[in-house]
Amino acid sequence: MLRTWLRFGAAGVLALLLAAPAAATSIRPPKDLGALARMCRAVVLARAAGDRVEDRGLPFTVTSFELLERVGGARTRFAFEVEVPGGALATTAAIVSGAPRFERGRNYLLFLARGPHGRWRPQMLAWGLLEEVDSSLLVALPESAHLELLDGGEQPTVYRERELLAHLREVLAGAPWDPVRAGVEHGSVVAKLHTKPAACQFQTHSDGLPLRNFGYETGATMSIQHTTPGQSGIADGGVAAVQQGVAAWTNHPDSVLNFLYGGSRARNISCSSSSDVDDGGVVFNDPCGDIADLVGCTGTLAFGGSFYNPNATQSYDGEPWHDVTSAFVVVNNGTECVGETKFKTMLTHELGHTQGFGHHTDPNATMAAFLPPDLRGAALGTTDKACASYAYHTFLDVPYNYWSWKFIEAIENRGVTTGCGGGNYCPTAPMTRGDMAIFLLKAKEGGAYVPPPCTTAIFADVPCSSPYAPWVNELVRRGVTAGCGGGNYCPGNAVNRAEMSVFLLATLQGAGYQPPACTVPRFLDVPCSTPFAPWINEIAARGITAGCGGGNFCPTLVVGRDQMAVFITQTFALPTP
Repeated sequence: MLRTWLRFGAAGVLALLLAAPAAATSIRPPKDLGALARMCRAVVLARAAGDRVEDRGLPFTVTSFELLERVGGARTRFAFEVEVPGGALATTAAIVSGAPRFERGRNYLLFLARGPHGRWRPQMLAWGLLEEVDSSLLVALPESAHLELLDGGEQPTVYRERELLAHLREVLAGAPWDPVRAGVEHGSVVAKLHTKPAACQFQTHSDGLPLRNFGYETGATMSIQHTTPGQSGIADGGVAAVQQGVAAWTNHPDSVLNFLYGGSRARNISCSSSSDVDDGGVVFNDPCGDIADLVGCTGTLAFGGSFYNPNATQSYDGEPWHDVTSAFVVVNNGTECVGETKFKTMLTHELGHTQGFGHHTDPNATMAAFLPPDLRGAALGTTDKACASYAYHTFLDVPYNYWSWKFIEAIENRGVTTGCGGGNYCPTAPMTRGDMAIFLLKAKEGGAYVPPPCTTAIFADVPCSSPYAPWVNELVRRGVTAGCGGGNYCPGNAVNRAEMSVFLLATLQGAGYQPPACTVPRFLDVPCSTPFAPWINEIAARGITAGCGGGNFCPTLVVGRDQMAVFITQTFALPTP
């Protein structure tokens, strides 16, 4: 296999470049986003929840959205639909230049007009629509580059989210548009990997694609060894620095990075025929003279990197990456002059390069271009952890910017779940009554909890041979459930929101718990006459839920696994990233 390697140069920030369209849709834009807000029917921040394509002569793509925040104009329901022209059917497809494309799980600022059938449509296709690229920035959709603009206006760019939403409310109340108050990020650049935290940088090949190690999510590991002779002047030759540096990356609980210390071995290099690089090892004292000597403890201390195939890519979160296959670090002779603690920080930094990380822009990151000023030793900074969570998030189907990522991480860290298999969590799958028995008890008792074994089946559809039996029986013993009727538990049935309220509180509070009686309904669709009303009112009173929007709770809606992570985290007060 053809191999190449990168040294530890910083990865540059890539400006968001919009491709020149081959065809275009003509529009005459308003002068700015404030004018757009005044002319449209509704302005909302919403999360895309999935789409479908309808055949109406021309295919139309209909995207379901969940309301996150109403900015102004008419009220939308919590769940609403937006249609745009174009899309792919089984045997035909059509592209309409400038029509926006929405990605499931991502957040968008939408400027909407009324559409047919109770739906909405963008006021001006992609023009003015903005996508959330992290928790603080909104950027113009790339499809807006495919619009032919008749007459100029203020082109939508990059905005600080909170400032823009606040200013749009002011504009809709009569204030003039002010780009400064709108939070325009003048000169701001957005990385090609548009979903990443702004400070994160990655090693890249000459094609601009970043590097990461594939396989961690499905149980693969990568190891690196301390080679001997070790570093002169360091008490143990650098063994602890390698061990602790590797552990710093591996022990971050909100990533699945599984980088291992492989022990010590004699280095395997021949200076007469090769360089200092020993594939899979840390080489000390620069034996082949590949690095210029330090002058008074000034100069190149070490370099680290990885081998990968430049001719192959794999997809991660919908983006192409090159796959790291092995790691190496070379330490210069004399580097011990920085002292034991800084030596460990330096080596942790170089080991980060072996996992594809570049120089993060946060000066307090271990992966900053300059070593951080504090004496942290082999440890990561806040940005290092965020970048590890982004590039190596725990579940393949729950990216770092997924709406409930931190709650899913919280229950995984608690040991509540290891996912649904294949490195996935299956966030949109319905939460079944069988799985929920396990989730609830592990959330309350901890990931190591194991219920008593099943000796006598309580329910006809959960025999002792079922893996759910001990968990379901324990819920019965604790007074949480009496089953679904007819002597059954219905372990494969999906849990709805009303049932969930009982399961959560009964598990948390224990046998015999009864919530306060309902005297005033909190939700329009849960009157006090409903037996679930006291339970639903109580989880609302505790801040576990605010309902499903529009003053409703939606008691019969099925709970997804992503939603269940939120409910469990809130109920059992689990720490989130």
